[in-house]
Amino acid sequence: MDLQEVKNALRVDSSFDDSLIQRYMDTAEIKVKSAVCKDADSTFFNGEKIKPLYETCCIMLVGHWYQNRFIGSKYETFEIPFGVTSFIHDLRGAYYLANNESIST
Repeated sequence: MDLQEVKNALRVDSSFDDSLIQRYMDTAEIKVKSAVCKDADSTFFNGEKIKPLYETCCIMLVGHWYQNRFIGSKYETFEIPFGVTSFIHDLRGAYYLANNESIST
């Protein structure tokens, strides 16, 4: 996942917010990995079938944070998009299966 790919997904043309978007990307990767497992192994998240799911989840989370970075009221909140939660559940299931297959073989 690189900055330009995320900017394309967000439809951002300028470089004005590059450092903010990069920070969101770094944070999203940490948050998603920690939501899936405590001992996040980078080889799991780089797997052929897992990487697209993982990166899409991160991009969706970055997009959510970027689009909702200015809250008009201290009482206004924005829930994490359902798609992000769904992807995290899928990643948890895949991580569980990957670890149980390696233990049982």
